Amino acid sequence: MGQLLSTFANLGGLVAMQEAGRPTFLVRDVRAVLERPDCTDVDSRTRLAGLIETARSGGLSDRTLTIALSDGGVVFVDGNKCAAAIYETARATPIRLPVYLLVGTAGVISLDGVLAGRIVYL
Repeated sequence: MGQLLSTFANLGGLVAMQEAGRPTFLVRDVRAVLERPDCTDVDSRTRLAGLIETARSGGLSDRTLTIALSDGGVVFVDGNKCAAAIYETARATPIRLPVYLLVGTAGVISLDGVLAGRIVYL
């Protein structure tokens, strides 16, 4: 799970392309980026810390994640902070998670458009 792309291209002024050479940060990189002193995204840092605590205590009731298979590869569409929290708490112990997998089909909706915040019909 950690090697999958998140949708985070910019976290508090830290741009994935400049920092990691990728269009978005990997799930395994999200926490480290948010905890950097030069990251200004305090809200996301606080939210992720809360999700990690909740996951560690077993209180994370919705562990459903949505992943898309697009021309750009496999990427989390929904549940990015949740995925990072689960990754951080479950790295040592494999767990089962409910996952929705979205796959683009010609003539329907381009997932790349959805991921960029717009719907593009093919």
